[in-house]
Amino acid sequence: MHISRYIHINPIATFLVKNLDEYEWSSYKEYTNKVMSEICTKEQILGFFKTPQDYKQFVLDQVDYAQKLELIKHQLIDEEI
Repeated sequence: MHISRYIHINPIATFLVKNLDEYEWSSYKEYTNKVMSEICTKEQILGFFKTPQDYKQFVLDQVDYAQKLELIKHQLIDEEI
């Protein structure tokens, strides 16, 4: 569950996009039913949630924290140089 969130949150945590729906190289839209495809076997992850919207909220709840960690990581690297 958490690995799936980490993977899906990466584009927004690293400031590549402002909205996860904008990132076209992710299965996030498939997990949240914005795109219908049979590429992913998502039942194992989505089985932990009542609806795809609950999974979306699970992912988005971590955005602020992930972005702050990303900023801190770069500040620490800059300080060591």
